[in-house]
Amino acid sequence: MKIIELIKKYFFDLKLKKKFLLAEHYRHKNLLPPQKINTILIIFDATDESKCKEIFDIVADLQNQKKEVRALGYVPYKEMPHYCLPKLSYDYLSKKHINFFDIPTASFINDIIKMNFNLLINFMLHNIRPIEYVAALSKAQIKIGNPHLQLKEYEIYDIVIMRKNDDNNEFYKNIFHYLPLLKTK
Repeated sequence: MKIIELIKKYFFDLKLKKKFLLAEHYRHKNLLPPQKINTILIIFDATDESKCKEIFDIVADLQNQKKEVRALGYVPYKEMPHYCLPKLSYDYLSKKHINFFDIPTASFINDIIKMNFNLLINFMLHNIRPIEYVAALSKAQIKIGNPHLQLKEYEIYDIVIMRKNDDNNEFYKNIFHYLPLLKTK
């Protein structure tokens, strides 16, 4: 790793650790049965148009079930691709929304972090620092992700479900297959 990347990572980790401990203190963890989950935050990789289409279909399915869904797509470019058009309930985090230390600076990120979602689902396959930041600081009652996304320093996700491939639909089906099997209060 280059020295600049090490410095960026050091300051990112320092800031995240400080904020994560405080956020976890105020987060109310509560596993609800799927039929009582009303608000969902979906985090996804928006670099590929076909993968975005899968997420659009998943969001539409959840909205048809009368769930309030907010989706946050990550685009590793300064400019948005043509398929990342602004839509109601969709936000896109790009390089222009991130500071030198990979910390998101967009106001919509602060809004997302402050919202009390019943469920956060991270569809990302790899750790990306700005997304780690959002997932770690989110006040979502339950956070679900891939075990490859679980950081050694922090246990961001309450539930981890192994992904065998990059099929978002299969991951989505697995989540709603296993959620009813988990014990709720």
